[in-house]
Amino acid sequence: MKKVLLWIGLVGAGVFLVIMLMGVLALRNLGSGIQVEPNSLLTLELDSAMPDYDAGSLRTWFGYPQPTITSLVTVIDAAAADDHVSAILLETDRVGGGWAGLRAVRNALARFRATGKPVYAYLQMTVDQGYYLASVADSLWLTHSASGGIFLRGIGWERAYLKQLFSKLGLRFEVLHAGDYKGAFENFARESMSGPVRENLTRLLKDVSEVYITEIARDRGIEPEQLRELLRERESLFIHGEEAEQLGLVDGRLDRVALAERLRELSGDSPRLDFQEYLSTIDVDQWRRLREQVAVVHLEGVITTGSDLISQGESNIDSDTFLPLLEKLREWEQVAAVVLRINSPGGSAAISEDIWRGARAVAGAKPLVVTLGNVAASGGYYIACAGDYIIAQPNTITGSIGVVGMLLDATTLLDWVDVNYEQLSTSPYHSLGHPAFGLARRQRRQIEALLGDTYLEFKERVAAGRNLTLVEVEQVAQGQVWSGRQAVELALVDSLGELPDAINLAARRAGLDPSVTAVVHYPAQKGFLELITDLDFRSLVWPDAWSEVETALKQEEVDLLRELLQTRLIWNLE
Repeated sequence: MKKVLLWIGLVGAGVFLVIMLMGVLALRNLGSGIQVEPNSLLTLELDSAMPDYDAGSLRTWFGYPQPTITSLVTVIDAAAADDHVSAILLETDRVGGGWAGLRAVRNALARFRATGKPVYAYLQMTVDQGYYLASVADSLWLTHSASGGIFLRGIGWERAYLKQLFSKLGLRFEVLHAGDYKGAFENFARESMSGPVRENLTRLLKDVSEVYITEIARDRGIEPEQLRELLRERESLFIHGEEAEQLGLVDGRLDRVALAERLRELSGDSPRLDFQEYLSTIDVDQWRRLREQVAVVHLEGVITTGSDLISQGESNIDSDTFLPLLEKLREWEQVAAVVLRINSPGGSAAISEDIWRGARAVAGAKPLVVTLGNVAASGGYYIACAGDYIIAQPNTITGSIGVVGMLLDATTLLDWVDVNYEQLSTSPYHSLGHPAFGLARRQRRQIEALLGDTYLEFKERVAAGRNLTLVEVEQVAQGQVWSGRQAVELALVDSLGELPDAINLAARRAGLDPSVTAVVHYPAQKGFLELITDLDFRSLVWPDAWSEVETALKQEEVDLLRELLQTRLIWNLE
């Protein structure tokens, strides 16, 4: 019976693959004939959080690519240089993502405007991210409907502190920090935010918020203090209708019919072209046919071994993927320079060191410029220090030079449920970090010493990369996080800018003309078959049946509780 179920699942998966492949080929052939007509209006409907880069997905192969920060900036810059594109219509009601990424898109729209082409924006219901993006437009309209509006919430941060909850479950976490301001995992071991972490995050939020406020105020022609006052207190929860117009947040109110008429008045009967249609007309792969190129390596996600259960299914940075890639880019003659694009909150200390060494090897052979995205903190900043030059957005979050270790103590829970662990070993270190035995004082001191050594190594990497003394590094380290603007003042970053600035600088340092230099993004886009092999085909089979098949194949049960109880030391640059 089990073999029958297995064969049914395999046959079903095979049929599914064939159908999908036929559909993909049909859809891709349909999309290949799109032409950009004169006086086209490019419509950008942004309705989700946007990652910085995507190495490929089935959604893309089926002709529905998800906009990323990189692809969106590419499309806007291409449209700016395209005589057939006359204007952009922007809708950002449900857009999301990090502030530095949104700023990169916003600046691309400003470059589009600088060519003399207009950007129009239309809003129905949006929050801060959507309004921040739309406020750069030449003309910004809001729906007439009373149910629509702008909900300005400001920039904030929330975290649940879980010590009491875990105490009720008989669990306790030992969290060890190298750096007084290192706040990672403190919510597992504390009932409330520590003073240093509160001080640091308050300073950071204030600076990031100032970028948001001053740029909106500048482009909307209103006073920054007026916007601050709206964020502090206002009569209406949603700013809509006449109020939004009077405050200067929008230029007028239109319904969909009136919007279409207004666009006809401004641009004539312009043919419309959406993001995916226009992206399909851009020959990105043309650059691979050119000899000399700048390689852009996107490091996005948590820094992990690749087998980390916490990060499976998500974008992550692992040495198995990126060390061979960096080695190839170092050796390839056609790669004249490399740009590291980092979007990472940190992760494994050991993997951060491995990738740092790989990046330093590249820097020894050719120019290596680093650009920081939304977040390049802790392990992300560790890797950044391998570069010859670091560029960040003013609202990038970076720094967090420190180390944290966390261990689970389940001794109270095991007492409650009458579980008695016995131990036989030839060394007192055999049970180190085991949830059933807790942490002895001597072991705690030894782990703290280990974290201290890792912290020193981190500071040495920063000192060497940034040409600072260890004393100077310590003053800006201790786990403190900084905005990109603050990081420039503290010499942790060289200048403010974006990915295109980093690419141009890398090209110039390699002796190339940036205007004709090939730019290739890595990791390379995944092929259809590679994406298929990444799928979890268990979803194609009845779950109970798959469970039986899995048991038959492995001859063992998957016991999640047992895995949790065998968790050892979590030791990260987080």
